[in-house]
Amino acid sequence: ATANWTAESNQANARFGYSVASAGDVNGDGFSDVIVGALRFDNGESDEGGAYAYHGSASGLSTTPNWTAESNQAGAIFGASVASAGDVNGDGFSDVIVGAYLFDNGESDEGRAFVYHGSASGLSATANWTAESNQDFAYFGYSVASAGDVNGDGFSDVIVGAYRFDNGETDEGRAYAYHGSASGLSATANWTAESNQVGAEFGYSVASAGDVNGDGFSDVIVGARFFDNGQIDEGRAFAYHGSASGLSASPNWTAESNQTDANFGISASSAGDVNGDGFSDVIVGAYRFDNGQTDEGGAFVYYGNEGGGLRQDLRQFRPSTTTPIVPALKTQSLAGVTLRKRQKSIAGRSNTKIQIEVKTLGTPFNGLGLQETSFALHATTGTPTDLTVGSLSNRTLYKWRVRQVERLGGIGHLLLPRSRWYYPAGVAPTEAHFQVSDDDAPLPVELIAFSLVPKERGIFLEWRTASEVNNAGFIIKRSVSRSGEYSEIASYRTHEALRGAGASPLGKIYSYFDDDRTLQAGQTYFYKLLDVDFDGVVTEHPVKEITFLREYILSQNYPNPFNPTTAISYQLPVASEVSLKLYDVLGREVMALVNGRQAAGSYSVSLNGANLSSGIYFYRLQASATNGASSSNFVATKKMMLVK
Repeated sequence: ATANWTAESNQANARFGYSVASAGDVNGDGFSDVIVGALRFDNGESDEGGAYAYHGSASGLSTTPNWTAESNQAGAIFGASVASAGDVNGDGFSDVIVGAYLFDNGESDEGRAFVYHGSASGLSATANWTAESNQDFAYFGYSVASAGDVNGDGFSDVIVGAYRFDNGETDEGRAYAYHGSASGLSATANWTAESNQVGAEFGYSVASAGDVNGDGFSDVIVGARFFDNGQIDEGRAFAYHGSASGLSASPNWTAESNQTDANFGISASSAGDVNGDGFSDVIVGAYRFDNGQTDEGGAFVYYGNEGGGLRQDLRQFRPSTTTPIVPALKTQSLAGVTLRKRQKSIAGRSNTKIQIEVKTLGTPFNGLGLQETSFALHATTGTPTDLTVGSLSNRTLYKWRVRQVERLGGIGHLLLPRSRWYYPAGVAPTEAHFQVSDDDAPLPVELIAFSLVPKERGIFLEWRTASEVNNAGFIIKRSVSRSGEYSEIASYRTHEALRGAGASPLGKIYSYFDDDRTLQAGQTYFYKLLDVDFDGVVTEHPVKEITFLREYILSQNYPNPFNPTTAISYQLPVASEVSLKLYDVLGREVMALVNGRQAAGSYSVSLNGANLSSGIYFYRLQASATNGASSSNFVATKKMMLVK
């Protein structure tokens, strides 16, 4: 086998590839991106380290990095760990987290973690969030990961390991979780945990564990490779469950190798749902495990729900048959599908029914339009129950979820009136689970990109098709609410540019400009794209959203006065070349906070004045944009006060 893509640092001893990870979709174009760390990269400072992001596309990953970042500190080894951070601020773009475990900021080798937010133009040029251990040689950031959503507030959280942290025991290690929010990650840790054992190196590995107990909250797993419990350096892994208040204070599960020097927990991760029971599983590495060969190593998988419990067995079939449908493939039916869940009550044998919600792709689940079975007494081992859903639209993508309801008055109803919602394993709730289609012909339009770009006088819509079959054209609808009423603003019937290519194996690029005569500054708009074939069949595509901004704004920093950190916020109505600099009272430049091109949107930059003297400072925003023959320039200056 040969690689479809490769990249290098082109610098001796840079150690490019020391860490690698999926970055999610940092620019919202519908393709996954990747991030690579080079912990020994030099660019002005020896071994400062670097991280590189490459955007995905229909042709694969970009040949050169679309984004790079560095620590700008000698020996920091930035990029020793890299990971997707999920979407910590809920703006619809994936973010990334990078660790530099030898970073110094008051304490030697204390370490630092950096988070960069995604946007339509990609990752931010400067870190939107940083955190440190504030302890010499703690190695904070040696391991970094998304924690999932541990408190169920809809924002992704992150977890960071500092495996040499001391708090009563030397090198016991610590893990830190930080919760996401609309403004990004919390400034201080919302949760910490330690091994309470000398030299255990807890936090050497950290990861999301998925939802191992099926309660709807993400859980985490932490490794301590040198933990002792009967055998020296056997290692241990710890799982902590999420809840509405965050992660549990003590581990809900632990496992060990029971072998001297196995170093169990040197790596740990979610394994997804390997046995299809609806619960997340975990995998743990022990790279010095022996079983016939010295230090051959081993990997161990543990099933969620303690390896047993209530199996869900969610399945989808062609209507009234036992022919399964692989996720996103076709039903071979004009308007229906058969969906299955195993019914089994936590109370034992009980009367239950299942409720199923089916929605077109792009339509949020809302608990309405449910279809259900009748109450029935299920077997003690559970009863696989099928429900055939009809009256669906042909050539349309759908998603579904299911829950179980207990009959009123039964013991099961007293313990748990209804279960949580379950989703087909391996497919996100935002992805298609099946296509309703009565033939093997492709859908009229294979859409590969749909983007919204803010302009000075409106919003520019552009979409690309990979192929078209029998396509008459497109309709564009707009709303101020994702689940609200959509109004038609353009149609192929009246706009020649929206007429389809009919049949085209090569696809086509389409565009439409929604001018600002009917747009309100500061309002978020939702756009729905529909294609119509020559037979009148309409197919909806996932909704896109954007906030329309009309002017440049530089806000007063907050807090002000400050010590030592403050935030500077500004907004750009269009993509601009941006310079944000700090000056002292004599007009001398102190530091450059932003220098580069940024997409339209709202931004917040953190300023750390720990190394500055008390006094008055000025910050100046300069932004310029060119749109055809016209151009715009913006300059604004505001005053701040640092008080120590």
